[in-house]
Amino acid sequence: MSQFMLGKTISLDSSTLAKLSFDYFSNNQNKRDSARDIIKYFIDNALYLLITWHHIEELLQIEDNNKVMDRLNFLENFPVVVWPTSYDKNDNPGSIIDVLTLEVNTILETPSLTRLDVINNVKEKLFIYGTGKELVESHREQWLFMRPLLTDQCKRRITIASIDHSEIHDKKTKLSDIKLGKLRSPDDAHHICSSLAKRLSDEMKVRGDHRMINHDQVALDFMDSTFSDGLAIYQSDKNPCDAILDHFKIDKNILRDNMTISEITQLSVINEKLKIVLG
Repeated sequence: MSQFMLGKTISLDSSTLAKLSFDYFSNNQNKRDSARDIIKYFIDNALYLLITWHHIEELLQIEDNNKVMDRLNFLENFPVVVWPTSYDKNDNPGSIIDVLTLEVNTILETPSLTRLDVINNVKEKLFIYGTGKELVESHREQWLFMRPLLTDQCKRRITIASIDHSEIHDKKTKLSDIKLGKLRSPDDAHHICSSLAKRLSDEMKVRGDHRMINHDQVALDFMDSTFSDGLAIYQSDKNPCDAILDHFKIDKNILRDNMTISEITQLSVINEKLKIVLG
C-alpha cells in the first residue's frame, strides 16, 4: 500500500470521533452535512486518520448497541486509515505498549543507535495503511465480542486517570525530605488515609473524568488499598525511606536526593511498563 505514504496522518481523540459519528447519522441535515464535510476535508487534503487500540476501546465501551454500530460504520467512510502494528502480531491496532515494545527491542538489538535512529527505525515498522472499511470489516465481529471486557477496562482507566489528576499530595517533596522524615504509626497512617479519601473525592469531582459517578467510594477504596499495601513497610528491617522504595520496586541507586515525588512516581510507572514489555 505504498500509494498511501504521501499523505499526512492526523489523530482525533475518541470523543471527537464519537460526536462526528453521531452527527453523521443524525436526523438533522446540517449535522449530517457537517460530519460529511470532515471526511471530504480529509480526502481533499490527503489526510489519513490514525486509529489506535485506545480509540477502539473507548468507541466500543458504551452500552448503546446502535451507537456502537454507528461509530464503526462511520470509520468505514474514511478512504485511508493508519494504525500501529501490534507487536505480538494479533492483527488488531496497536497501543502505546506496542510502540514502547518496538522501541525497547530496537534499542536492545542495537544499543549503539542514537535517539533519532531509534525513532526512524521504529517509524518504518510501526504503521499499517488501509481503508476504513478494511480495518472495521476485518475486526468487527471480534470487537463486538470483546465489548463487555472493554467496558470494564475503560471504567478502570477512567478511575486511574481521575486519581492521577488529583492533587492531594505535595508532588514537589524531594527524596532528601523523605529521608529526614519519620515513619508514622499504623494508627496515624490509617487516620491520614481516611482524611485523604475525602480530599481525593473532592479533587476527582473537579479534576477527574466527567463520566465518573461514584467518587466517594472510589476514593475510599483507593486509600484503603494504599493503607493495606503500606503495611508491608512496617515489616521491613530497613530504614523507612529504603523500605518505601523497595515496596514500589524502585532501585535507589538510580535516584538523586533532589528528585521529587512526582519524578520518582513517573520512574515507577516506567518500570512497570518495562516489565510488561520485557515479560
